[in-house]
Order: sequence, then C-alpha cells, then structure tokens
Amino acid sequence: MLNPLAHRKILKKGISGQARIQAMTMPPRGAAKFNLGMTLQVFVEGRNPYEVEDQRLVSAKMPLGFGMVLPVKVDRDDQQRIAIDWDAHLEAQTSLGES
Repeated sequence: MLNPLAHRKILKKGISGQARIQAMTMPPRGAAKFNLGMTLQVFVEGRNPYEVEDQRLVSAKMPLGFGMVLPVKVDRDDQQRIAIDWDAHLEAQTSLGES
C-alpha cells in the first residue's frame, strides 16, 4: 500500500493508464474507510497489460465493483506501484448517474 506522499507524487508525475478490477476482498460492514485488497489488470498505452495485487485505503462511499475500470497513474520507475485517481473515478461515476 502506498503512503499518501508517494500516492500524490505518482498521481502528479506518473504515466496515465486504466486498471480493471479483477478481484477484491469484501469490505467490513459499517466501516467508513477500510483497507480493500484488490487485484487489478493495468493497461498503459504501448505496454502489455499486467496485474498488480495490493491493498488500498477506500471510503465506503466509493462506487466499486468487479470489472469496473479505474483511472490510474503508474510510477515511471516501478510499474507495480500505481496510484488510483479516486477523485476522477468518483467524478466519472457521478456523471454517469446524472445521464
């Protein structure tokens, strides 16, 4: 799991891509935020897709599900380190609901 500083740095300087949720753990009932184990298939232009397994600190209000595609940034030096752009994901899901 990335610390908040590393997450912000990767969001700012990383390579844009997308990640599809392949698997995820069940969140605990009633928690406002929780560590969610996820397996993501990462897609970056010009590279072969690959999988990343990690835990992410997630708000219970965040719309997530199997097969959902998330906007991500990939660390230029270590493709296993990815930062999910939660703000962009939430904005995209909100605008889908308004259609």
